[in-house]
Amino acid sequence: MAVLLTSAVWIGLMSNQNNPFDPQGNNNPETTPIPTVRYTPSPTQAPTVTPTPTLATTTGTTTPKIPEFTLQYFDRSYDVPPTYKIEPYTGKTVVDRAGYHVDNRTIDVTIKNQAFTPSVTADGNTTALYYNVRSKGHYEDWNSASNYHSVSHFQASKLSQTMIFFYLNNWSVPPGGEVDIQVQAVIGYSYTYISGLCGESTSNAFISIGQSDWSSAQTVTVGAALP
Repeated sequence: MAVLLTSAVWIGLMSNQNNPFDPQGNNNPETTPIPTVRYTPSPTQAPTVTPTPTLATTTGTTTPKIPEFTLQYFDRSYDVPPTYKIEPYTGKTVVDRAGYHVDNRTIDVTIKNQAFTPSVTADGNTTALYYNVRSKGHYEDWNSASNYHSVSHFQASKLSQTMIFFYLNNWSVPPGGEVDIQVQAVIGYSYTYISGLCGESTSNAFISIGQSDWSSAQTVTVGAALP
């Protein structure tokens, strides 16, 4: 009798093992509870926000004057002659490297530096004097110029003058063409900040504290005789 009871208990245990979620040994799959898997998404880092400009906290120049400048056209182009070598199997002189022409035409903008006193901003940056320079064809409007070129936030030199060069090698200005130039003075500072979702790169930004109006346009003729 004891042996039969032991066998019955063993059969009951085997029946319960068929469905570990049902202690009664019910093998109906519709009543079997399904375990719940909980997923918590990893937090993502918010993109870096460009800092808000801060005003100067020490006395300094914040409104520059309209710059004074002069223009000159220069043609410093030159030719590089070919080079030759002896062909080792025939002994003949052959071209080793072909000659070529270097287009080095420029419009030189010479700006007279104005009196300037730096200031320190609330976030510890020191301001400096910069220039914006723009150009266009003489017979087109600034707002719709198709041959527009510009230089932005070019820092003034420590000398009495700052020189900025426009290289004409990729411009479509024909000989005798006229180019208009304007210059603007800017007080501000540049800084570098971390960008990207995970801070994987850096970017540069410029903060303007004050700027002048654009100067009157001056005109230079491309292809004029060298001074």
